[in-house]
Amino acid sequence: ITCRVVSASSPANLCLRKLSDEESFYQMSTELATHYRDNCVPFIRRHWLVGASCVVKTPGEECVRARVVREEAKGMVELVMVDYGMTDFIAVESIRPLADKFCMAPYCWTVHLPNLSPAGGVQAWTRVACEK
Repeated sequence: ITCRVVSASSPANLCLRKLSDEESFYQMSTELATHYRDNCVPFIRRHWLVGASCVVKTPGEECVRARVVREEAKGMVELVMVDYGMTDFIAVESIRPLADKFCMAPYCWTVHLPNLSPAGGVQAWTRVACEK
């Protein structure tokens, strides 16, 4: 199986997407953006359940699928962007419920490389080591 690295929190913790899924992923992303652009009814849910599926607009105005990790104080929610493997804190005003037609398996998988440690006896990976 040929994959592409979508994100990496460390060299031992990678998010991958199968190259054979790329076209399907981009088609779903386009449909997601169109759906939420055409259905931009104001909606603010002040509280989100952990594990709830949702869609969020990124700072670049892109719509991405996400899952609630936890609610934070002051109107912030920690989300994992399920198709990118990244987590972020997002204002509750930027989150919308995910339409049923977009509830499907994520387009990325997190893999862990066991027993891979930073060189030199340090405990944490450097920022440079984590860059793509």
